[in-house]
Amino acid sequence: MPSIALAILVVNILLLSLASAEYHRLKDLKGDCKFTLGDHEYDLCPVLSPYADKEITINMERWTPPTVSHSEYRISLGGPLKKNESRHNEDQCYEGTQVCLTMSTQWPAHKDEPARVAQVVPIAGNLHFEWGHNRSYTTHMNTTASLAETVEGRHPAVRLRLNGGTYVRSAQRAYFDFLCNHTAEEPTSPQFAWYWNGTHGFTWPTKHACGKALQQPDSPPQSPPPEQKPETPVETPPGDQPPPDEHEGELPPEGEQGSFIPPGDNDHSRRNTTIIFFAVLSPIVLLTYLFYSPPLAFRRVVLRTSRRLGLSKFRASETRLVQWASQFHDIEDEEGEEDFMVNGRDVPEEQIPLAPSPKRTTFTNYGSAS
Repeated sequence: MPSIALAILVVNILLLSLASAEYHRLKDLKGDCKFTLGDHEYDLCPVLSPYADKEITINMERWTPPTVSHSEYRISLGGPLKKNESRHNEDQCYEGTQVCLTMSTQWPAHKDEPARVAQVVPIAGNLHFEWGHNRSYTTHMNTTASLAETVEGRHPAVRLRLNGGTYVRSAQRAYFDFLCNHTAEEPTSPQFAWYWNGTHGFTWPTKHACGKALQQPDSPPQSPPPEQKPETPVETPPGDQPPPDEHEGELPPEGEQGSFIPPGDNDHSRRNTTIIFFAVLSPIVLLTYLFYSPPLAFRRVVLRTSRRLGLSKFRASETRLVQWASQFHDIEDEEGEEDFMVNGRDVPEEQIPLAPSPKRTTFTNYGSAS
């Protein structure tokens, strides 16, 4: 039992250590857009400043017979989205939304009919909901920046995470992965990449996502001890040198900057969810083990405690008592003790029930002696 508890403790410590992912919290996308992650400094202000007072719109269309589905993402990095006066209030996101998704359907066979709004999803922003009598709910965008490793492994993508949205009691969020592209023509714009479980992913190629390495402090030169003489460096023959890397310094092809690992590898919220899951599961597994296969020492402690507390009237099942009795008998045999009955005789091996049988009932059976 102590070994199992120690193993569970070690697993929980390892899970807590994995949750310490480095990220930077941004107070404002317009002003707080220069930060440091790891050993690199990133400046996304030239990328975000052109859209400080400008709305970004991403439209997509999909054929869903007999209709055509339209998806429209409206993104405002400088502040809340402006209200569209040509639409009803229920056909657009709540006030304070900065990333909104509107899905509508249209029948090609009925071109005279306008498109019908099917879904309105507030993805990110500072939202305030009110319903019923004195019932309200407030969310905050809480923008954070972190590094998301790409498949190529050359330049990690800078990921901006925008929170605060909710739709049908499901949390929504937006990921903007800024991909390093030295040949990108600025200003660039985001593109829709994927959607999964309330997370809407966008890619944004730019040369400002490559980052600038921080200068490491130069260490003072160390002179050799006076007793020792500096060794003469041994030159490596030309034939023993490793061949140069043919792909060193090259950039990934133009069409492969968008290939990245699906979200969740570096998502600290999902790591916290996993940690909470295992932290809750560990004591459940331990208690289940102690209930179905308790060690001998643990049984003795439980029996003594139950006697002291006056809980001896609560008995275990017959099957459990027979199992414990057989285990005690085996232990006594191993210690060299012998249990025998005076004037006993050999009888076939059987299990004697530990509960009185037959049981007395309240009904009187006429013609019987009871």
